[in-house]
This record gives sequence, structure tokens and C-alpha cells, in this order.
Amino acid sequence: MSYETSRGCPFGCTYCEWGGGINSKVSFKPTEYIYEDYDFIFRELKPHFFNFIDANLGISARDVDLVEKLCEHKVATGYPESVYYFGPSKVKKENVYKIDRLIAKHGMTVDYKISAQDLESVVNKNIDRTDDAWESQLEEYKKIRDEYGGKLRFELIMGL
Repeated sequence: MSYETSRGCPFGCTYCEWGGGINSKVSFKPTEYIYEDYDFIFRELKPHFFNFIDANLGISARDVDLVEKLCEHKVATGYPESVYYFGPSKVKKENVYKIDRLIAKHGMTVDYKISAQDLESVVNKNIDRTDDAWESQLEEYKKIRDEYGGKLRFELIMGL
């Protein structure tokens, strides 16, 4: 099951195909609609896998609430068995870490993605990439892994 709660990307990373580097506005699906969708999805479809396909999941504190509600469905129905999201927020990493902790606490993940465009901070500056340093992501994900298990996965997006 693939699901999108927001569309758009406020960043203008020069290399990006997702947002096209256009600094587009992010629009959010109303929360009550998402909760209604969840009720239907987990009652009727019972997906084993649930994939958020947002460009920046975690960009809003609301995203943490959405994952908390998803976890409630996991407890009530046993579904989904696994959760993955393709586009963690480049900023608001505290929300991303909360999301990963919730997913891990409910046994719905086996790995944690540490994303880096390049290992040199000057490259991120030159391409307008806004992100936490990979080192700080690594430290936070080590804490989550130590608490809940799983593996760390390093994603070097594209060498520049």
C-alpha cells in the first residue's frame, strides 16, 4: 500500500527530480480524511506493507500524529506489519526521529536510513541542500537501534 499525506517540496535542491528544484508549496491532505482512510485501509484492505510516499514526511509535527494513529491501528488490527517512507524531511529531523521511534517501537521496521547528498558540507551548501549532517543522523539512529534493534542503512544519494 502506498499512501501520500502531502504533496510538494519547499526546497530547491539543484539536482532534484522530485520537486524539480522549484521550491513548490507543500499542500497537506486534511487530517480527518487521512484518519478516515486509515479506518478503511486497516479494516478492509489489511495491508502488510504501508509506504508513505510524501517528499518530506516529518516536515510537520502533524506527521508524527499521523504515525501515532497508524500505530494505534497496528495495535488494534495487527496491520500494517511494515512501514517505510521514501522521503524523510530534510529539516525538522526531531519529527523524523520521533516517527522512526514509533515505527520501531511497534515492530514495523528493520532499518533506519541515514541520508547524505555528499560527505562534504560545502557540496550541500553549493547545491542548496538543507539537511542534518550525516554524523548527527548516525548518532541519533544508533540510539534508536540500540533501543529497538534493527540495522542502519546509509544512503549516499548521488555523488556530485
